[in-house]
Amino acid sequence: MRIVVDDSDLQATLQALQIALPGAGLAAGLVAVKVLADKLRDRLRDMVPDKGGWYDLYRDSIVTVMTGFGQYEVTTTVAEIRYGDIIADTSLIWVSGVEGAASTLSQYNPWTLDTIPAISGGIVADLLVRPASESEVNTFRRKRGDDLADTSDQGIKKQVYIRHNESILPESTLPKINGSVTADVPFLAKRMEYGLGGFPRTPIWTRAAAEGKVVSGHKDIKDAAGNVFASRWYRE
Repeated sequence: MRIVVDDSDLQATLQALQIALPGAGLAAGLVAVKVLADKLRDRLRDMVPDKGGWYDLYRDSIVTVMTGFGQYEVTTTVAEIRYGDIIADTSLIWVSGVEGAASTLSQYNPWTLDTIPAISGGIVADLLVRPASESEVNTFRRKRGDDLADTSDQGIKKQVYIRHNESILPESTLPKINGSVTADVPFLAKRMEYGLGGFPRTPIWTRAAAEGKVVSGHKDIKDAAGNVFASRWYRE
């Protein structure tokens, strides 16, 4: 989800400054738009409930991105996390890899944190972690547990051994992941925005237009633009 920073009232003021003194007006405009974007980012972060876990990841992922000369947007990004930081009860995990056991595990996506098996040679794969309700996690925990308990030739354990000459280690062994672990925070943003997947509805992006109007009139933005305009005006 994203918001393009483009406030008509602010733009009108900046255009007047640029007509009056092109160099100073342009410099003031560039600063004002960046300050506006950062203020809007901070307002959106403040709307995210302080409940830890996925909420903290969500808050930290709201960033300001420069999309062109003097153009900014506020958006959410994916977050690189450590395997040990995955939130077990509200996360589902997709294994992505074509090397070794990962190619077999990926056919059984999604996994839960406590069902991804430890493989003798490690798992060469990237993991995509997405938020889920506890009931969703429990459903896939049971399914993957049944899959791992299957001792037939078509079961995961036999397939890992037959195809890749690797073995699944005891349950008490922690998996070794040789790859990145990415939290899909934009997916979370959509779930929270509309109250899906066990997350209470928190529509911060639909409120963002009104919040943007409040932010655009903030004294800090006018001061920043005014200071730059004045300093450039004296030089010109």
